Amino acid sequence: MIAASGVMVAAAAALFFTRGSKPRGDAEPPAAAAQPLTPATADPETPARDPGADDARRTAVSAAYDELQASRKALQQSLGDLKSQLWGRELPAEQARSISRDMMTAQHLLKDPPMLGAFFDVGGVRAEKDKVDAALARLRETARANGLGAPAEK
Repeated sequence: MIAASGVMVAAAAALFFTRGSKPRGDAEPPAAAAQPLTPATADPETPARDPGADDARRTAVSAAYDELQASRKALQQSLGDLKSQLWGRELPAEQARSISRDMMTAQHLLKDPPMLGAFFDVGGVRAEKDKVDAALARLRETARANGLGAPAEK
């Protein structure tokens, strides 16, 4: 068995080292490499992009992302407050499942959040902020409904 695996390794090494790394002379280069993409060779139906519009979009997305970060921070603080209030408490099973589900939903939004580069426009950032705000409102509602004292609103 060891001899068979040694033969396989030797055959694989022979194939790897005997194969040339230079392309054959009769092969043509790909069409994309043949001519660089310039305005003359670009697709004529694609409109030119305005760099000023990209800068304005980037600035708007960055401002909306800062608001999203503030919402995430408030959600993280509320989640921590609720966790500390629940520590060591015995709750009925149904109530505990409900609270646990709400806390896991909030934690899921915070665990691996999309970063600034993941958003193309302000609408995407606002949609994510709406999710975070809804989870925050749900945590606060859960705390009030279960008599735990609402996490501080910031």
